[in-house]
Amino acid sequence: MPAPDPEPRKPRGFHDSARGLGAFPWGFLGAIGLIVVVELTMGTWANRSGPSSQLALSWSSSCRAAGEPEARAEVVCFGDSLAKLAIVPRVLEHELGLSAYNLSVLAGQAPGSFMLLKRLLESGHRPRAILVDFACPLLSVPPGRNLDCWAEIADGGDCLDLVVRGGEPWLAAEITARTILPSWRVRAGFRTRLGLEPVRVPGPEGAILTRNWLVNQGAQVAPKAFLPVAGALPEPYTGGSWAWRPDPTNERYVDAFLGLAESRGIPVFWLIPPSRRERIERLGPAGVAAAHARFVAQRLARFPGLTVLDGQRLRWDDWGFRDPTHLNRDGAIAFSLAVARAIQALIPNHHGPRSVDLAQTQARRTPGLESLVEDLDQSRAILADGGPRD
Repeated sequence: MPAPDPEPRKPRGFHDSARGLGAFPWGFLGAIGLIVVVELTMGTWANRSGPSSQLALSWSSSCRAAGEPEARAEVVCFGDSLAKLAIVPRVLEHELGLSAYNLSVLAGQAPGSFMLLKRLLESGHRPRAILVDFACPLLSVPPGRNLDCWAEIADGGDCLDLVVRGGEPWLAAEITARTILPSWRVRAGFRTRLGLEPVRVPGPEGAILTRNWLVNQGAQVAPKAFLPVAGALPEPYTGGSWAWRPDPTNERYVDAFLGLAESRGIPVFWLIPPSRRERIERLGPAGVAAAHARFVAQRLARFPGLTVLDGQRLRWDDWGFRDPTHLNRDGAIAFSLAVARAIQALIPNHHGPRSVDLAQTQARRTPGLESLVEDLDQSRAILADGGPRD
C-alpha cells in the first residue's frame, strides 16, 4: 500500500501566486480608477462651465473678491439681494471720501455673510465700518435652500463650523460632497444640457451680471423701469397662529457675524432697506414687522458696536423700486446717499445714536451721481456693442 502524500495535491492550474498577485482585486481597483477619471473629467468641465445659476455666480464672485485687494475697502457691505441692489459703493465713496465695496450676494443668508467676513478678515484686512442686511424673509428660511451656492463659498473649516456652531451636519455633508465630487456639483448642468432642467444662467446674461458687478464694485444696479413680479409680495394675512421667527441656524450666525466684528472693534450698521407700501400693509397685521423689530432690538442690546439704519419710512414706491422688493437705479443712489450721510459722523464715534431713521437723511434729488453707476440695461447695451466684458 503506497504511503500517503505528506501534503495534499494542488488542483491543476493552481500556482503559489494565487495567494499573491492572482488574488489581487484588480476589478475593484479598475472601478476606482474609472471613478477617478470620471471625477477629474467632471471637474474640468465644471471649471470651464462655471456656477450653475445666477445665485451661485454671485456667491462665487463675492467669495473670490473677498480675498482680493479690490474688496479691501474702508467700508464693506454684506448681506443679500436687498443690499446688493441698494448699496452703491461709488456713491458712498463720493459722499464719505472713503473706499467702499459691496460683497452682498443674491439670496444671501447669515452663515454666508459670516463666511465672507471671516475670509476678508483672514486676508489681513480690517475695514473701518461694515454695512449688513439680514432680510426678514431669508432669516426665517433654513440655510440649506440653495445648495448649489454653498459649495461656491464654504471651505472645510466652514463645513466644520456649520456642524459645531450651526447644528447643520446635513448641509455640511452636502457641501463637502459637492466640493470633493465634481459629478455631484455639476448634476444640474448636465440635466440642463440633456433638456431635463431649464437653463438658469445663459452665457450672455452671466457676462452682463459679471460686468455690472465689476463696474459697480460688487453692487448690482437695476434699471429704472418698475416690473411687477407675481408672488413677490407675501400672501394677505388671513389670521391663524403663524408667527414670524428666525431659523435657529440663521440666528446663531447673525450673532456670530456681529460678534466677530465686535471682537475686531469694527462698527456694524444693520441696514433695513425700504419696502413698498403694499408689503408693509400685508406684513403689518401678521405681526412680522413687530417680531423682526424685537429680534433687531435684542441684538442692539447685546452688541454695543451695532447701529440700525432704518429705511422703512422711505416711501418711494414706483419712483425708487425696480420690483416689489428691490430698489432701482434711482432708489439705490438715494438710499446709498442717505446711508452715507447717516454714518458719516458715526464711523469714528462709537457712542452715537443706536438707531437712525434714514427718512431724516434722504435726498430724492441726486444731481451728478447718476454718472457714478452703470445699470444692467447699460451693461447689456455695452456688451451688445462689443464693449469690454471686464
